[in-house]
Amino acid sequence: MSHKPVEHRDPEELIKGSRRHHPTQMGPYVLCYEASVDMQSLLQGKEKNLLHTYGVVVDAVEQLNEEFPGLELGYSIEDDTKEFTRRQ
Repeated sequence: MSHKPVEHRDPEELIKGSRRHHPTQMGPYVLCYEASVDMQSLLQGKEKNLLHTYGVVVDAVEQLNEEFPGLELGYSIEDDTKEFTRRQ
């Protein structure tokens, strides 16, 4: 499978690919947190550096899922701290 270059990733695709943590879901996930992220600005492509960073994360997630079938690695982009302070 060929990966899209990071700079060509659609911001909406990055956000839609994100998943919230749920106890019944399998597989680990990468949790990204941006305190000052404005999702609308992100979707409009105004946050170029942040979009690039998330693109790199998504590329790595996709590559690991290809190399390790069944891993079900995902990612989440959060704009508040509740996932970081949640007790396990």
